[in-house]
This record gives sequence, structure tokens and C-alpha cells, in this order.
Amino acid sequence: MLRIIIAFVAVAVLIYAAAVLIKSQRLRGGRMNEEAVRKAATEFAREQGRNVDDYTVASVAREEGIYRVRFEGKEKRPGNHFTVIVDAASGRATELIPGR
Repeated sequence: MLRIIIAFVAVAVLIYAAAVLIKSQRLRGGRMNEEAVRKAATEFAREQGRNVDDYTVASVAREEGIYRVRFEGKEKRPGNHFTVIVDAASGRATELIPGR
């Protein structure tokens, strides 16, 4: 009987730990936390050939089903910015819009 109780408690702890881990990546309502959005956008920008060390994240804005992450260049000059679109449902960055 004691083994059954211990097994039940162990399963409950594992389920709780998994729930905490999932919640740390996403907030209620399918929203990602800002840190996860910034990370997805930064990794995507790097994959697209941007030197992200030359930019700072100026803003993160949520719109219908997406996040817009705006990067501004540390060197202030026209066109030295870009925006990365992150899908709110999947958490994946889908598009890089260059500055003009």
C-alpha cells in the first residue's frame, strides 16, 4: 500500500513540474512571455544573417495572433532597424521585415 502512495505522489510531482515548465514558456490565453518572444525573434534574425549584437530590442507588441519585435541599430542611421514577426500560437518567428 505504501508503494502505491509513493508512486502516486511521484506521478503528481512530475505532472506539477511539467505544468510549471510549460507555464514558464507561455502565459495563459496562448500568450508567450516576453522573454520567449525576444529569444525566438533574436534567433530568427541571427539565422537570417543579422548581427544581433549590433541591435537592441526597441519594442515587443502583440497584435492579432502575432508579436512584432522591433530591433533598432545601436548606430543611429536611416534604415538601421528591422522587425521580426513571431506567431503567437506556435512561438515561431516567421518573417523578417527590413528597415527602409
